[in-house]
Amino acid sequence: MLRSMRLMQLKRKYALLWKQPTLPELEPGTLDPDYGLLDTLESHYQRRADELPLHKKTPRRLRSDERMQALVHHQFAAPIPAIADIWNENIPSNNGEVPVRIYLPDGRGPYPITLFLYKGGWVSGDLATAHASAAIIAHKTGHVVITIDTRKAPEFPFPAALQDCYTVLQWAANEKNALPMRGDAAKISVIGEGTGGNLAAALCLYTRDRQGPQITAQVLIDPVLDLLHSDLLSISETRIHSAVSIEDLKFFIQQYIQDPLLSTDPLVSPLHSEDMSGLPATILALSEFNPLIPQGKEFAEKLQSAGISTEVLSANGLRPDFFSQQHLLPRANQAGSNILDKLSESI
Repeated sequence: MLRSMRLMQLKRKYALLWKQPTLPELEPGTLDPDYGLLDTLESHYQRRADELPLHKKTPRRLRSDERMQALVHHQFAAPIPAIADIWNENIPSNNGEVPVRIYLPDGRGPYPITLFLYKGGWVSGDLATAHASAAIIAHKTGHVVITIDTRKAPEFPFPAALQDCYTVLQWAANEKNALPMRGDAAKISVIGEGTGGNLAAALCLYTRDRQGPQITAQVLIDPVLDLLHSDLLSISETRIHSAVSIEDLKFFIQQYIQDPLLSTDPLVSPLHSEDMSGLPATILALSEFNPLIPQGKEFAEKLQSAGISTEVLSANGLRPDFFSQQHLLPRANQAGSNILDKLSESI
């Protein structure tokens, strides 16, 4: 009984977060205090705290935990916006089939197409765990959104996931596939979050070097861009609140590339590319508490030096997973809207 009453109180308090007319300004270096309530709600639904660090878990456990977290969030998060139509497809490839989920906005189109590459350390994440973010992107942009269930490491290390992304890009850029989903094959963008940002940046390089299909814009949200220098460059700063440790990041990198000599390949570490010319217009979003901010800023500088239209956005008070928490935190929702508005303006 007491536990149920406590849950009701927490949910009422959480609902009030979404009724604030404006969000209070935060001093630099201040983590959004609403994370505290979010963490309390999560722990209430998950009675036993999981103290095992990420790098101590098996890939199977990581995947299971991510699916469970998505289910927990569904219990109290803000409602996911309704989408005109959603369906799954299997895209033929040289390696079998690539599962995708397609989100169709209201209206007749044709609409720009956005590929969404979710976070997960190249190891976890799937169409279900990416559902909320994909629906929000479709709702806020009015784009056709495609999420890709890429092959996962360590069973399928680099370049399997990148090849899957390219297969889906080629499929979406074919008018005979784009038209039935009311998509515009000439207006394709890619959004990548975390390690999905790594794949998005690599996909743009890979596509450029093969003379297409053309990508109109890339949106990189707290991307991992340099796997050679895998230390969290800002971890010594006391203000950093990251759920991923140096050991965790190194673990994920080992799962993805396995051969350390690959760490300087631009398709693995896009920051190591010596040629940034011909890449699409770029929106780079960096959360305040992302320990890999120096990588992102250096990447932006290299793009700008190559004459690529590049806009850097800051998500103040937020951690690197904010984009996938737009339905969980008002400040994350506000930051996500800002990013997606910029994307809509650039298409």
